[in-house]
Amino acid sequence: VNMARIYIDLNGHSRNTYQNAGTYSIACSEPERIENIDLIALLEGLQAESSSNESNADFIINFRKQIEATMSQGQTVSFAFNTLNESYQYIARFPLLYSFIVMRNFKTLTGLQWAINL
Repeated sequence: VNMARIYIDLNGHSRNTYQNAGTYSIACSEPERIENIDLIALLEGLQAESSSNESNADFIINFRKQIEATMSQGQTVSFAFNTLNESYQYIARFPLLYSFIVMRNFKTLTGLQWAINL
């Protein structure tokens, strides 16, 4: 490892972050706080709203809409989430398929896996 190169890359930054030793890192000067998403409250709200007459497809589409509304509350998370979803706008005319794509993007950003009991 060329220590001079590392010093040059980090020069001027006050923070450096990484997940695992030996992998890449990200240097940043202005860390930005990302607020937590209250996923439990969101899920409890969905459970209260869902009715026995709602189809599985409708439940998934409504769940996606709730996730989109929740993710739009944080500036940084909102920007990343919307950017991921924008490239799939042409699929939005198929609401169920689009819902699965949006939920995949949610998992990509948050690491949270979702499952639906059908």
